Amino acid sequence: MAAMKITLSGAMRARDASRPRPDHLAAAAAREDAVSSQVTPAPSGREDAKAAEEEPRGRRRRRRAR
Repeated sequence: MAAMKITLSGAMRARDASRPRPDHLAAAAAREDAVSSQVTPAPSGREDAKAAEEEPRGRRRRRRAR
């Protein structure tokens, strides 16, 4: 079997064929928007402090001193 020769023009054709087309980019942007709209925002520190006040004192976690 003869060895395959990779030419510059063949490499350029392969590069062009593998580039995303505008419809691929639009579909990716739509998927990204759908995922980002489902993400819930992180809770603020106030909610965490309020939850800690409502917990009984024996159940609070204590931080280690460094």
